[in-house]
Amino acid sequence: MELSNEFEPGGVYSLEMLCLNVLRKKPDLDYIGYYPYHMLKPILVNLDPRKLFKLENNNKRLLAHTDELWERHLKQNFQHAWPEALEKFKSFRRAYCNLKFQERKNEEEMINKLKQVREKQISKPTQILKKIPRIPLDSRGFIPKPKSLFDKAMSGYKRDRSIFHNRKK
Repeated sequence: MELSNEFEPGGVYSLEMLCLNVLRKKPDLDYIGYYPYHMLKPILVNLDPRKLFKLENNNKRLLAHTDELWERHLKQNFQHAWPEALEKFKSFRRAYCNLKFQERKNEEEMINKLKQVREKQISKPTQILKKIPRIPLDSRGFIPKPKSLFDKAMSGYKRDRSIFHNRKK
């Protein structure tokens, strides 16, 4: 049975089709009773994993049929890790739940590490200056450049020359 959003000209939807269209658009389901899975599948395909998990907990008979939906969620959300998880747990639902748990655990660890780093940064003493330190300027008002090696050698040569020239006189 295919669901559609359009009204067919010259035709009237059955009550069942109208109900399925409403459920597909707003799938806030808790308990579905004994409605057959093949009729609910178009609605369940659009559910996010959280809602699907909640619905399965309230309707235990769905557990036997929803493996293909969990496979879809598993491949969509955990593209690289799902084959190993499936080998380990043998069920798409259990593999998804385990990977989601590990993901949350890793997120909490990262949050704790970030908090510790932030606390370390806050605990370091910060020096507050009342004045901006002055940079020494030369007589022209410019910041002097550091001397090059050649300039240092020349100034040393001139100093030595002046010492020796003054002695001879």
